[in-house]
Amino acid sequence: MTIKPTIFSLILLGSLVLSGISQTNISGIINTYSTLTGIDTTNNTITLSSASHFSAGDTLVIVQMKGATIDTTNSSNFGDITNLGGAGLYEINVVESVLGNTVTLEFLLTNYYDPAGTVQVVYMPVYQSARLTGNVSSSYWDGTTGGVLALSTVGNLNLNGRGLLASNRGSLGGSYPFGAG
Repeated sequence: MTIKPTIFSLILLGSLVLSGISQTNISGIINTYSTLTGIDTTNNTITLSSASHFSAGDTLVIVQMKGATIDTTNSSNFGDITNLGGAGLYEINVVESVLGNTVTLEFLLTNYYDPAGTVQVVYMPVYQSARLTGNVSSSYWDGTTGGVLALSTVGNLNLNGRGLLASNRGSLGGSYPFGAG
């Protein structure tokens, strides 16, 4: 049986259009989190508290959550940041391979991360196109992981009247002494 080139072209075009409009429905917490416990720049690897939910090809966000120093003197400078200490540094990378809790990265790290500064590694899903069927949110910051919402789409992200929520899921905040104020 011979298929005419025009019919073949229409079939191919039709399948490309249909694949282009397919969307992944997403809702809830879409990220997974782990704590960075070590870095080996010579081998371009990072060691995690658990790497069980990471696989080759996964996109990661590496982010240092703590490390800043603030002025704690009883003065008008109280609370001023005196040294960032790496807090807030982040970058996106790709998993090349995983062996136990050691992850080999595809790209060299561009920042220096201090594991003592509470560095977390967040799985960031990459969708061709995505449609929210419910709100998408980060997990709550527990002092070690959470509080970060990360996703990427190559095509469209249809919010569908839903939200991307990370408000009040980050910092634990300070304590308020009883009777103060």
